[in-house]
Amino acid sequence: MTQVGLLLLCAVLGCAFAATPTAKCTDFSGGNIKVGTVDVPGCSAAPCILKRGTNETITVSFMPSIDETDVTNKVYGIIEHVPVPFPLKEPDACKLGVKCPMTANTMVTEHVVFNILKQFPPLQLIVKWELLGQDGKEQGCFLLSVKIE
Repeated sequence: MTQVGLLLLCAVLGCAFAATPTAKCTDFSGGNIKVGTVDVPGCSAAPCILKRGTNETITVSFMPSIDETDVTNKVYGIIEHVPVPFPLKEPDACKLGVKCPMTANTMVTEHVVFNILKQFPPLQLIVKWELLGQDGKEQGCFLLSVKIE
């Protein structure tokens, strides 16, 4: 293998290992949006540490299988099996770095800023992240394990 080939292989493997671990939503049967990679800076193993009193930018890549004019993020903290909505300052993917309208089978990337308030209690929980299509229905979903410190 040439040096260039080896460098390319390392770059690809390095990117693959840098992704934040997520899980599929067990209560989701599938939709028009396939979640690609999720990146929480500094997190390569669960749970991802989120510091109170900071803003955390989470990068999510996804691919709609149909043309979508709009995708909305809906995020919940699952606490004792109860989904508690997490208010996002901006839930619209089109305002988070995604060029809209989205073309079918094209990977897009959004950058979502979370304000981790000092008032949040320190705890470990599962975050359920839904991607709603232009019809307002859940079209994509993933779970993320986090620990608020």
